[in-house]
Amino acid sequence: MSYGLQFGRSRKGKKPGLGLMMLNHLNRVYKKPTICSIGLSPQVISIYKALKYKVGVLSHHAFFNQYFNDFSIGKPDGSHLVSILKNNLIHEVSDSIDAIPDSFFSNNPKKNNEYIKNRYINHPRYNYRFLSIYDNRDLLSVSVYREIKMNDTKIGRIVDSFGENIMNSKFNYALSNFLDKSKYEYVDLVSNLPYNSGSGFISSSDSVIIPNYFEPFEMRNIKIDYAYKSDKELVIFRG
Repeated sequence: MSYGLQFGRSRKGKKPGLGLMMLNHLNRVYKKPTICSIGLSPQVISIYKALKYKVGVLSHHAFFNQYFNDFSIGKPDGSHLVSILKNNLIHEVSDSIDAIPDSFFSNNPKKNNEYIKNRYINHPRYNYRFLSIYDNRDLLSVSVYREIKMNDTKIGRIVDSFGENIMNSKFNYALSNFLDKSKYEYVDLVSNLPYNSGSGFISSSDSVIIPNYFEPFEMRNIKIDYAYKSDKELVIFRG
């Protein structure tokens, strides 16, 4: 289970802030709980470091439509084209999914099909979809995404992924077909997943803009810091 914390002090300066009080409570009640926080203010990063949390910055990667020449939402600066190697991998898109194989839930924090149902399929606000990639009949990867529209333009934001890493280079053919059929400018994800340089995904940089804020929209890159304490390495996504 993951917990978000905010550090500070009471108005009178005599008691620890709510975040520290919650942390102390969790440590008393649970044995070595997994605690994670995303989107940190600069003021609290040093506190997390002092508390021996693992602190870092999530990477923002996008796979841009290989058939588009102009982009309204992101700005790839001409660096988005990739060598697409045709293979037998195909993709399917669905609004729901019966069951993801248990072997796909190997990352931490641990998730399962009940989590998928409650977190995504039954979400009260967003309509999440499932991008499944197959090699013939063998399911290799499932990514959960939601569509984001701005005027006549749309993209796909991956918020979770299971099975093989979606940023593996062997998936670029299936992803290119997915973007072509959906007419998305790009599909992106904010995570700490490793990526393959031949995958077609490119990272946000001074010359590559991949927006993170859409409500309201801001045409700029946003740095997303994270901190966590866990006995195991965590795979983190930001929706």
